[in-house]
Amino acid sequence: MRRALLICGILAPLAYVVTDLVASDLYPGYSFTDQAVSELFAIGAPTAYLVVSLFTLSSGLFAAFAFGVWASSGKSRAIRAMALAIFANVIDTLLLWNFFPMHMRGVEPTFTDTMHALLAINPFVLLSILLGAVAFRNWFRWYSVATIVLVLGFAPFAFLYVPYVISR
Repeated sequence: MRRALLICGILAPLAYVVTDLVASDLYPGYSFTDQAVSELFAIGAPTAYLVVSLFTLSSGLFAAFAFGVWASSGKSRAIRAMALAIFANVIDTLLLWNFFPMHMRGVEPTFTDTMHALLAINPFVLLSILLGAVAFRNWFRWYSVATIVLVLGFAPFAFLYVPYVISR
């Protein structure tokens, strides 16, 4: 059972990517370079129902993975903390696309758009990676550190575009 839960850690991002690719194909005029993934499940988007359903499935798989990590943690507090951070990420993303979708372009932003922008920051992803670097001493630590450096290195550039996504 624990192995099946851990395999969900592979299936969850695959479900997310497949959803993104299929929905972008079904959304007339959607552009990966000019639009945010959030626009695929924006209020009024033609793909919103499909994307919310499948992204929720992806979150469910991530939650199962978090339980698998917890079950595999033994006495390691760092791994348990990592499992909790993964689960916190699941809660954040479920709130994001189920309760605070953004509006489509051309619509005056509302409270849901503001909450969407705040939840999209999601510090739990970075926290999960950081805890993974603390918990493991092998190649995974170096992989985690490299990932953190890349994420933090590109984050300032991503934050420059937040006003454009919110104001559209």
